[in-house]
Amino acid sequence: MGNISGKPIIRLMNNGDFAVISGNGTNSNDGEAGIFIFLINPTSGFSKTIFLGTEAGNSISPDGIDYVSSADLNGDHFVDYLYAGDTDGNVWRFNVTGSSSSDWHVSTFGKSSPTPLFTTASGQPITTKILVNSNIAPNGSPQIMLQFGTGNTVPLTNTSPATYATTQQAIYDIWDGGMSTWNGLTGATKYNAWPSGTSLPLTPGNLQTNSITNTGTASNGDQAVNVSSNNVCWAGSGTCNGGSAQYGSMLNLPSVTSNGTTLYQQVTYNPSFVEGAAVFDTTIPPYNNAYSCNSGAQTGFTYAFNPLTGGAIANGFFRSSGTNGAAITLGGIPVSGLQLNATGSPTVVSANGTPVMVQQTVSGNPVATAVFPAGGMGSQVNWIELR
Repeated sequence: MGNISGKPIIRLMNNGDFAVISGNGTNSNDGEAGIFIFLINPTSGFSKTIFLGTEAGNSISPDGIDYVSSADLNGDHFVDYLYAGDTDGNVWRFNVTGSSSSDWHVSTFGKSSPTPLFTTASGQPITTKILVNSNIAPNGSPQIMLQFGTGNTVPLTNTSPATYATTQQAIYDIWDGGMSTWNGLTGATKYNAWPSGTSLPLTPGNLQTNSITNTGTASNGDQAVNVSSNNVCWAGSGTCNGGSAQYGSMLNLPSVTSNGTTLYQQVTYNPSFVEGAAVFDTTIPPYNNAYSCNSGAQTGFTYAFNPLTGGAIANGFFRSSGTNGAAITLGGIPVSGLQLNATGSPTVVSANGTPVMVQQTVSGNPVATAVFPAGGMGSQVNWIELR
């Protein structure tokens, strides 16, 4: 194992065992990205360790996985697939549908070796978990969607400051339509599958691009952004009118220039699924200069997206206080992002029947923001049982 920064998950597997599941971390001895599944039989106490390697990375050019997400596709509380992104920008799916652990493997999608579902632009690193949820596709069938962002933080040490990714980063919304094997299982919920001829791994060229359309001061006084919600021409839908078939969407995160230095906004905290929306807290690295004794605090935006389109939520997500609070707007349009300077992942509580998102900020003061239920745009398919 390498340096583990992600939090392991505990899940019930299809062989009846409980499992502690973790990425193998960075800087492992052989540099291969993969996940560990530590099995514990609830009756006998027998334990077993399984490593599922992706064959990506080596000791010369190391790769690694920090976080793993689970998906229960038929609602029986047994994990069916695991998803993880690696530091080289690959998204992997692990098939654990079999009743025997010997059948579990990295998905190949019909090829002879482990194959990524998606690769990011120029190897943008994925160091947080992937959101897994189900939406209703335009053809009326359920469709598995994955949301994640890219970025990286290397914490400070005794000899060096914290460092961040130094190129443009993005937020992605990807359709996992590799469901032909799953759909063939007896009694399985049938999910929207890719059309035949889909070539993997998918890349940003297979996606619709959304963009930031406006920035400024929102109706509540915070700095805010509007984001487009461009229609995705879903592959196999037959509605592309000669356009390129698409498998999701992406948003390139903007950079900031401070004292002549370009600082790249990025995702270094786990996203959350909140009231039917995919919510991301981004990090804008601080401008620090030892020569001028300048030391700043990181800032960042909180974004909320429609998990089917990866774009703006039409009726808004962020609300002013009160049950009937109006959407927070910029230029008369509901905002998609507010500069809340939040750290970590958001937590949602209910106050007088209104969902409220509570987040810690870099200033040390928590911020609470009323949010609007997104009306069933998506439903979570990864889970954890709390006792």
